[in-house]
Amino acid sequence: MRSNLVSIRCKIERGAFSGERVFSIKLVNGEEYRSLASVSYCQDEKGKPLAKNEPKGKITGFVKAIRVKKERANMVVEVPDGQLIMVSKEAYGKI
Repeated sequence: MRSNLVSIRCKIERGAFSGERVFSIKLVNGEEYRSLASVSYCQDEKGKPLAKNEPKGKITGFVKAIRVKKERANMVVEVPDGQLIMVSKEAYGKI
């Protein structure tokens, strides 16, 4: 299963609770997908896991996801909330 993990480029900010973060991802169709994830699924722009008190504001970073299937240059991934979304190849990278 580890080989199916990918990191998806997104915007990250703190959520209402200390252990949650709000992430937003640009989808292939141009829409923005927003949801919540545990801080343990989030990384900064360099791929470093976020600390409990990070980020201070809104940052560009990565959220961990599971690769479901590849479709041409796009990829369907399962994000931490369980939803399946399609992202472009520019949005993802291997963990």
